[in-house]
Amino acid sequence: MSTRLVNITRIDIGDPPQGTHAWEVRIRRRGRRIEKTFSDAPCGGKRRALDAAIKFRDKTLKQMKPYSKAELLRIPNSTNRSGIRGVRLKQNFIRKNGKIYRYVAWEAMWCPNGDGRPKKLAFSVARYGNEEALRLAIAARRKGMREADRNSRG
Repeated sequence: MSTRLVNITRIDIGDPPQGTHAWEVRIRRRGRRIEKTFSDAPCGGKRRALDAAIKFRDKTLKQMKPYSKAELLRIPNSTNRSGIRGVRLKQNFIRKNGKIYRYVAWEAMWCPNGDGRPKKLAFSVARYGNEEALRLAIAARRKGMREADRNSRG
């Protein structure tokens, strides 16, 4: 998707002139959700509706305080099962001597140097149990993030 259409979605339901034909702007920040639809007909066509949607999106984003990099690093993704950003349940299958072994671990990730290369530590569910492996991964992530914060301050 081009950055031109970030936060903007096309809706085409049914055949013209019936149905819904519009651009929709959806923005969510800090628990606040803004949605607005720009229908083709009232705006004077598909192109003008898109122009209006882009103008609205840009104006709205300027008024909303953007997330800092530190805030983004702490917000879990919607698919996150640990509740902690940078901590995930990892599953690998390893073939050894003709057999397939399943390796399940909680993995902690963070970028200690700000260079974009993550550091990773994994804690085996088979070795520690699910609860303890998760606890260790969360502790490792928090420790790594504290070190990264200290490194970024100089």
